[in-house]
Amino acid sequence: MAISSSLGTRVREVGAAGLRSIAGLGRRVRLPRAKRHRSTTDRLGLAVAAAVATLVVLLVLDGIWAGRAMFRGVSSARSELSEGTVAVVTGDPAASVPRFEEAAARAQSALDAGGHPSIELARLLPWIGDNLDAVAAVAHASRRSATAGLTMAKAADALGWHDLRLPATQAVGAVDLDALERAAPAIGEVASELADASSQLDAIGSERLVGPIATAYQDAAATLRRRASIATAFRDLVALLPRFLGSGADRRYLLAVQTLGRPQGIGGEVDLVGVLTARDGVLALADPLAPAGAGYAQATATGDAHEAGQLLLTAADEDGLGRLDGVVLTDSIWLADAVWATGSVEVAGRDLPVNPDQALKVLEREVFETETASKAAERRADIASAIVESYLADRPATEPFAVALARDVADRHLAVVATRAREQRLVDRLGASGATAIHAPQALAVTWDTVVDNHAVVFARRDVAHRVTLGDDGSARVRTVVTLVNQVPTDRPSALIGLPLPATVDEPAGVNPVGGWAADVSVLLPPKAERVTAETSVPSETETVETAGRARVVARLASEPGSSMSLIIGYRVADAGLDDGSYRLQVVPQTAWPEGVVRLQIDVPPGSAIVGASDSLEVGGTSARYAGTPSRPFSVWVRFA
Repeated sequence: MAISSSLGTRVREVGAAGLRSIAGLGRRVRLPRAKRHRSTTDRLGLAVAAAVATLVVLLVLDGIWAGRAMFRGVSSARSELSEGTVAVVTGDPAASVPRFEEAAARAQSALDAGGHPSIELARLLPWIGDNLDAVAAVAHASRRSATAGLTMAKAADALGWHDLRLPATQAVGAVDLDALERAAPAIGEVASELADASSQLDAIGSERLVGPIATAYQDAAATLRRRASIATAFRDLVALLPRFLGSGADRRYLLAVQTLGRPQGIGGEVDLVGVLTARDGVLALADPLAPAGAGYAQATATGDAHEAGQLLLTAADEDGLGRLDGVVLTDSIWLADAVWATGSVEVAGRDLPVNPDQALKVLEREVFETETASKAAERRADIASAIVESYLADRPATEPFAVALARDVADRHLAVVATRAREQRLVDRLGASGATAIHAPQALAVTWDTVVDNHAVVFARRDVAHRVTLGDDGSARVRTVVTLVNQVPTDRPSALIGLPLPATVDEPAGVNPVGGWAADVSVLLPPKAERVTAETSVPSETETVETAGRARVVARLASEPGSSMSLIIGYRVADAGLDDGSYRLQVVPQTAWPEGVVRLQIDVPPGSAIVGASDSLEVGGTSARYAGTPSRPFSVWVRFA
């Protein structure tokens, strides 16, 4: 600031000196009239030129200094914000305060530098002005983020967040509701401040930005967007927890656990159930989990998690569990993540604890390696109960707990259905309802519904190959191949891979019950699909059915150990939505373990070139490809010209 002030003073002094010299030329110089006139004019021009040149030089120097000051201020502010955020989430809000204060000061220095005459003049230029405006917008957003950070430090104090462990708790199942109430206003203020700052920054846009400014702007906008989303989710969670955890009135919830070794609908068949009780912030398992009866088995066959929750509540009522306030729907992956977040679990009758690396295999393989299904169910119930009770009784570190919880919600391994509308709205906003909206007309959604009694699918591979060929008339030709590859070991029959049937009973689904696996496979079609064809590699019946207003091709795939079977579907879409020169596809994988392999290929029209594509796509020539094992819905796009 001192340098800038001296530069401005110097500009004024030089200008004044130039004017004085111009005014005194006639008095000091005595020449013949004609010569004197020419000399005076020359000297006047030289003086004006010198003054203007000096002014320009000083403005340039001032602009260079101010520009660098803007960039330094913004960069320093963002660095201090990161340090302050780390201090808060690691349980040291006191250490975050000077960081956020310094971030605010650095952001303000960038804004002050942006007010210099040289920068104000440069902003009038069409291209340079856009980039300077973007830097100023990042500075404004950084200053507001720093203010939000200081408020968050106060909220952390109210939560008692003074170590690395989960704040406002004695354990996962023992939450300090009074602390949440004290912190709620500050947390709401943080969410509002960051959301407003993010909206203002996004409004600038990066279309006219170049080079490092564009990169820095996009990075700052993405970071702020992420922080605003986290703050909003935290606010909603703090609003939900008191009532959900029994503040003022006791609550009871059905805890339903799915086994992914029997896939269906939204994930797997519910094979374990129990009741969670909540009173004044204390959440507990009323009784150990028990094998679920037949009434629960088909509840998750639907593709809608909320409908599954309602069906589970009906089954629980018929099972005599009484009035319940909602459903907590989980699966084996959630149980394994609980072990990862809180540590290994001792289980009666097992020599070694269930550790994070082995938990999923124990729950989906080991427990079923027994000669009867009833013994397997009891053993799985014992281990799952021990995991849940250990999880609720532990106070884990904040980071692994939050990471596991966020992953389970995003991957639909944890879903909550509440009977009260206000609480369900909060659950929906948190993304914890398990809902998977298929919003795009072009979508790839494949669902497997088991038709055999074993869990052999945990040794099988489920592959989907989806190829889209775009036409220059706006159409798309699509070919989808769904393949079941059976890799089941058959060395020892068990509830896991199947048990021999009595000689008087026919083999189900056309496969040997020992190692054979079969499922009804459902593949979603676009609303405008035409010329639909469907066939299987081994003769099997296929049909097209209507569910929830969308057509699906359904076929049964079955295979013995070491063999495979495929469903091949083809169709055409006359209007594939290419008006803006791009094609979009939503991929909605079924919750599964192991996850299925998905391969995509999108070919653009003949004579076209790909000019942009999703980061997840690999572009080569006139095709864009993806290969992976997705666990959550995602979208891809290809733009061509």
